[in-house]
Amino acid sequence: MAVRFNGGIIGSRNLTTGGGIGFGTAVGIWSLNEAQIAKLAGIWPQEIPSGVLSGVQVFTESSSWVPPTGVSQVEYLIVAGGGGGDSWAGGGGAGGYRYGGGFPVTPVQSYTITIGAGGTGAIGTPQGIAGSKGSNSSFHTITSEGGGFGGGYNSGGNGGSGGSGGGASQPGASPVGGIANTIISQGFNGGNSAQGEAGAGGGGAGGKGQDAGPSSLGGNGGIALYSTISGANVGYAQVAELVDALVSGTSG
Repeated sequence: MAVRFNGGIIGSRNLTTGGGIGFGTAVGIWSLNEAQIAKLAGIWPQEIPSGVLSGVQVFTESSSWVPPTGVSQVEYLIVAGGGGGDSWAGGGGAGGYRYGGGFPVTPVQSYTITIGAGGTGAIGTPQGIAGSKGSNSSFHTITSEGGGFGGGYNSGGNGGSGGSGGGASQPGASPVGGIANTIISQGFNGGNSAQGEAGAGGGGAGGKGQDAGPSSLGGNGGIALYSTISGANVGYAQVAELVDALVSGTSG
C-alpha cells in the first residue's frame, strides 16, 4: 500500500470524477508526487463545481426523458439502426452517428427519445434480394438516419443510402455502394463491386466500406467512430467484419 505523507493533498470530501478509469474518490492524504502521477495517468478525479450537475444516461429503447432541476444543457450521442445485409452479396451500412454538446433543455419538459431498430437481413431464398434499411434514432429534434441496405444481387446491386451507405453486390454490371447522409455528416459510403467480384462492405461512422475483391473476397465494413461520452473510449456505428463467398460483404 502506498504511503500517504502529511503535507500532501487532503480531501475533506469525495470528489465526483469527470472521467478516466479512476471513478470514485480521492479522499485521504496524498503526497504531491502521487497526485501528480495520478493526474498524468488520467485517473485523478476532477471536481465538479458546486451547483453543476453531471451524469450519463444510456437509452437502448424508445422512451422519454425529463431533465432534472438544475440541468440546462446536455451532451448527446445518437446512433441509428444499422442496415440489413443482402443474402447474396452486399453488406448493410452502419446506423448514422451524431454527436454534439451544449444542446439547451428545460427542466420539467419531456423530451422524446426514439431508438431505431436494425434493418432486416435478406434470407437465402430467394437469393439476391436486398436487405432493408435501418430505422432512425432521435432525441427531440435531432435525428440519426438508419444505415443503408446491402445491395441485392438480383435487384440492381447498388447499396442503399442512409446514415452510412450499404455495400454493393455484383449482378454483372458495376454497382456502387450506398451514399452516406451528406446533409449532416453521419457516416461513410458503402463499398463498390464489379462484375466477377464478391460483395462490398457497408460504410461505418469512421470510414468507407471496403470495395469487393475478386472472386470470393468480400469487402470489410467501415470502422467505428470513438467517443468518451460514457466515461470510457467506446467505438460506435461500426460494421462487423465478415468475408463469405457470394453470400455477403460486411453487414451493419
